[in-house]
Amino acid sequence: MTDTQRLKSKGIQSVKVSGSIMQALSNSPTPLSLGTLTKLVNLQPGQCHAYLTSLKKTNLVEQDSESGLYTVGAFAMELGVAWLKSDPIAISTIELTKKISERSGLMSLVSIWGKNGPTIIHVNEASKPMALNIRQGTTFSVTGSATGNIFAAFEPTRSKNLVTRELTNRSDFSHSFDTTNSQFWKRIERVRKFRIATTEGNPIPGINAIAIPIMRSGGGLHFVCTLVGFSHDLKVDKNSWHFKNMKSALKEAEQWRER
Repeated sequence: MTDTQRLKSKGIQSVKVSGSIMQALSNSPTPLSLGTLTKLVNLQPGQCHAYLTSLKKTNLVEQDSESGLYTVGAFAMELGVAWLKSDPIAISTIELTKKISERSGLMSLVSIWGKNGPTIIHVNEASKPMALNIRQGTTFSVTGSATGNIFAAFEPTRSKNLVTRELTNRSDFSHSFDTTNSQFWKRIERVRKFRIATTEGNPIPGINAIAIPIMRSGGGLHFVCTLVGFSHDLKVDKNSWHFKNMKSALKEAEQWRER
């Protein structure tokens, strides 16, 4: 192997390791210590610290000055926004939710799986003010929201730990309305079968929601689209106009993968 080839190989390996560190930080619901990161990415502490130092210089990683814990940095978030503006499925998904809101007059959301669980990345406001604390960056319960139920149905491995935590800790009204783990997963099986999730008055009393999955062309969940409204405006039974409207949106999204 020539010196040029060795340098190229080392550079590619550095990108791969840096990506593993960013992935570990992105998947964690809480900031991580150096020790935890070294175990997750299988590096020696000195090696991991060197990579983190470089990532900090580019604002891809941030370190809390008091705790010393690491999390995703501001530039990584900027990259995410840039991706939303360039990814064809992201663009189509956002346009789809705009049409849903225009037809219904209600709020619609686009969510991804973020480091703290189901996370909103785009909001279309309702035609009438709803005064809800729902905005870009808001996270949802996995077990107690329509959005979260879609993630549980189509990303069960990724969401498993959060599901267990929510079913164990019921101090927050946003957690599951199921009483047992088996009851929850039985409901999620129905969500997976019909590819749609609904909630009434949960996690926010008086607010209903209907959510559908946007799948990747190669399989796997890409985004979740959710329609949100007051219970008297948004009926979630299968014969309601809103439910049928979301089923139509699901069919439209599924046609993207066939093109």
